[in-house]
Amino acid sequence: MRQFLESVNSFLDAPLDLAPRVLLVLACLCLIPTYVAPLYNMTMFAPQYQEGLRLDIYSYKLVGGNDNQDVKEINVLNHYIGMRDLVTEDFSEFKWLPFVIGILGLLFLRAAVLGKLSHLVDVLVLYLYFGAFALWSFGYKMYQYGHNLDPKARCASSPSRPLVRLQEARELRGLLLPPARLLRARRRGAAAGAGPGPGAAAVAARERLALCEGGRRPGSAAATLVCVALSAGGPAAFAGEMAGVAPGALEGRPPVGQQSPLQARIDAAAPDSTLEVASGVYAGDLVVDKPLRLLGRGRPRLTGSGAGSVVRVRADRVTIEGFEIDGRGGGDLSRDSAGVHTAARDTVVRDVLIHDSLFGVYLLRAGGAVVEACRIRGIPGKDPGEKGSGIHAYDMERFRFERNEIVGVRDGLYCKTPRGRDPGNVARDVRYGLHYMFSDDNLFEDNTFENGAAGTAIMYSERLVFRRNRFLRNRGFASVACCFRAARTCWPRAT
Repeated sequence: MRQFLESVNSFLDAPLDLAPRVLLVLACLCLIPTYVAPLYNMTMFAPQYQEGLRLDIYSYKLVGGNDNQDVKEINVLNHYIGMRDLVTEDFSEFKWLPFVIGILGLLFLRAAVLGKLSHLVDVLVLYLYFGAFALWSFGYKMYQYGHNLDPKARCASSPSRPLVRLQEARELRGLLLPPARLLRARRRGAAAGAGPGPGAAAVAARERLALCEGGRRPGSAAATLVCVALSAGGPAAFAGEMAGVAPGALEGRPPVGQQSPLQARIDAAAPDSTLEVASGVYAGDLVVDKPLRLLGRGRPRLTGSGAGSVVRVRADRVTIEGFEIDGRGGGDLSRDSAGVHTAARDTVVRDVLIHDSLFGVYLLRAGGAVVEACRIRGIPGKDPGEKGSGIHAYDMERFRFERNEIVGVRDGLYCKTPRGRDPGNVARDVRYGLHYMFSDDNLFEDNTFENGAAGTAIMYSERLVFRRNRFLRNRGFASVACCFRAARTCWPRAT
């Protein structure tokens, strides 16, 4: 045994020749691009995305193409199956991976300078260990994203609900597409010498998506989305309708530098009181976190900071009335930035002019909401995919949207909520005037939907009544007055 150990020590103490030392230096230099170039990228194509949606995964961040709009488009359908959004902050790998790559580089240089075989063995063992750990981390994150789904998601598979077919998922976006593959992915792996990590781990992912044709091959909704793209342990779901839950925390109190001067008055007001606001311009965002009636006199103007929602309602029984709200064309679509964003019950938004905001009024689990006599204008110059809806209702029950005028947004009224009423609204220069998704027992009447791709899109909804509506000048290669998908027991009357 002693002789064996001495021979091993003698072997490890052997000096390296010049050629191995040069290769070690080159290996170290090959790690430098991992700090400036993507380790891995993927581009996905579909009929509605002729130019493709691109994801670039660096050692420290995840970036979407088109000024990061592509990753937002990829995230927006995740809420239908309850999958978390794909954001850099969710991946601890981006925090430590650059340091590990740097340590490997230093070990390469150490082996080249000191020139012993033992140093080469050290760096090789660590390299293999880190590569194996990266592959395990990738698989673990893939499992977590594919299995830890929100059980409240309407499209999530369960014993009581059939698995979502790809043809159905194809139309969640509201586009009537031919029965071909939804997305085709082309990817490129890590740069030469990039070493293990997110890029090298992603090379082990599937080369192609497991897609079903016309819904014939069964597969869970989670599997459908996970197979689209997973890199650095995260999912990239194919694009869909606007996300209902913002990544990370709900927008709360704005930072001091972005607060409206009205915030102090709101904080000082007694609950269930009326706070009258005189005419004028009030710059900054505000949060209402107690039952309160904000009443504008002379149409005071609330000019947002451009960083998020202008008015954030976080308490039940809040009324916003008589204001002009200017979103300044800012905010973040993935965080549902709106002129008025409410996540509380019994919110009333009345006689409010909202313009230059991504969403007009966003209602998140805001049962009993009323939006009436409001005028909402989108952001001029933005494509429909870069805008939100005029009124967007998500995951709630009971509402009334009445006598609103909505112009130049993505969808005039978007509802994923049952038991509501939409009377007397006007929506024009939009994609869909009214868009129902999983919205049962609703009534819409006396509305005018003009100059869009479709007057209404009714999908996966039952027991709807619509009457005395007007559908005018809807134009396009696939334009229709009413688009139905998996909508049963709908009663159109005098429309």
